Amino acid sequence: KVGDGSYVELNKAATGFVWAADQGAIVGNLSANTNYDHVFRNNDNLVQLSDGTYKSIDSRYNYSDGKYYNMQTPDIWKTVTDKGMVIVNSAGNQGFSIAAHPGYFATITDDNGNLILGGKVLIVGGVDSNSGALANWSNQAGHLCVNVVDNKCNDKYKVSDFYVLAPGWTYSTKNDGTYGTMTGTSMAAPFATGQVAILHQMWPHMKGENLVRLVTTTADKNING
Repeated sequence: KVGDGSYVELNKAATGFVWAADQGAIVGNLSANTNYDHVFRNNDNLVQLSDGTYKSIDSRYNYSDGKYYNMQTPDIWKTVTDKGMVIVNSAGNQGFSIAAHPGYFATITDDNGNLILGGKVLIVGGVDSNSGALANWSNQAGHLCVNVVDNKCNDKYKVSDFYVLAPGWTYSTKNDGTYGTMTGTSMAAPFATGQVAILHQMWPHMKGENLVRLVTTTADKNING
């Protein structure tokens, strides 16, 4: 447990995941994000490139230099994924074109082009099960580019490589131990977390990065929006 209210410290969540991995956990659900502020999301600061990806020109951050939003880094999650554990993160509920941190860090590579988090991350957006379409409040699979060359993104990996959708309207457990209708990518992410756990039960020797790949490659690609 890392918090009592509506907000949690993500570094505490990372520490909790390390503990869980040491107890043998295969996958962890993180239904929490950093919400991008209005300045960062402003059209003047977020430029869409010719290939459909984005770059930020917010003066506070320089993604090409590893200065990410809120000065976060993927480092606090590396200890988790180095232990083989899969992190499943909700995409965020701002209706924004770009998935929120820390799920975004699934795409970041080291100087040798290797994924820092080893491909052991899933980002989960919310789908409306009634319409079969992406929910309007769900953050999307847009990618914020690190390496921009000739107005195109030269990143080796994109958010869409790690992004799936799951039902975002659910009848769920609540904080007080009762049940009720709840909405958000926080409700969608546990579907994917449970899926990874079941896949691990079926193939206990399959590594975390391959469990992630199995989920993304077998997911239904025909979702509206």
